[in-house]
Amino acid sequence: MSLPVTYARWLEELLGEAPPSEPKATCHDCVMCQPDLPADRAFNPATRCCTYVPRMPNFLVGRLLEDPDPALAPGLRSLQSRLAGEAAHPLGLELSEAQAAEYDRLLADESFGQADIQCPHQRDDGLCGIWKHRNGICATWFCRHGRGAVGEAFWDAVQRWLTAIEDVLAEFAARSAYQARGLAVDAAGLAEGAWGAWPGTPAEFYRACADRVAGLDWRAVRRLGGPAVRKRARAVRRTHRALFDERLPPRLWLAPHDSLDDASPQRRLMAYSGTDWVTVPAALDDLLGTFDGRRVPAAVAALRSAGCAPDGPLLRALYDQRVLVQNEP
Repeated sequence: MSLPVTYARWLEELLGEAPPSEPKATCHDCVMCQPDLPADRAFNPATRCCTYVPRMPNFLVGRLLEDPDPALAPGLRSLQSRLAGEAAHPLGLELSEAQAAEYDRLLADESFGQADIQCPHQRDDGLCGIWKHRNGICATWFCRHGRGAVGEAFWDAVQRWLTAIEDVLAEFAARSAYQARGLAVDAAGLAEGAWGAWPGTPAEFYRACADRVAGLDWRAVRRLGGPAVRKRARAVRRTHRALFDERLPPRLWLAPHDSLDDASPQRRLMAYSGTDWVTVPAALDDLLGTFDGRRVPAAVAALRSAGCAPDGPLLRALYDQRVLVQNEP
């Protein structure tokens, strides 16, 4: 896993270190398409988590158009197709009304990852044609997290931060592109998708937007983003610190959860997410009710007497996955 270069740089400048990876989310060999997953849990191998058409801010579109990497040829073809349709907008590529409605139906049916809806940028080999320049949502969604719900909270905060940045910089880049040509900026028109007096093609406009954003560091983005982006940056830092906090609450309760392997000696338990799990011995799963609010050492001692106490990493994983929780459910 790697973030788009510009986004990774901003995040590293914000955190003071390289962003973490999520090696359990294997996009090159989708963990959600493995044959041992139940059919009602597994992703559609043809579409996987790409049952989503991404919005792309103007500057990302421009970055893609300018990138000479030959590996991006399939992505460029799909991008040109969107540019020729109704998606092109001064602030970026939007979803058509039909695409938005289709995605709303997918969410209502709870069929994300299982539907036949396919991202137009997905290559024939199933991988992403615009991977190097994907948006903040695509860059931060993972089916599985090394720290379970703790990791999900971090990446959700990063996604909200990047989405806010995309909105701010798309408007900044559009205004700057017009002003560089000596053209008046129609703020209402921009919001409504009007191209105004722009004399060139949408592709030329998007390249100009990419030029306006190129070279911005996090300090410049922070200044442009104002209070909303700064607030979301604080959430990113807070949830990042939580990734390194491995303390357990003094008391734990067993939470409602699903088991994928009731008849197996090893069971995969799901709680916080329908795509992530922790694997435990069946004997331990049967006795997890021992975590009934008593102090954790007492619960572990009782399980040890029964011959199935979890070790430290497994206990932490059960908590990270929210199979065990700190408040009575």
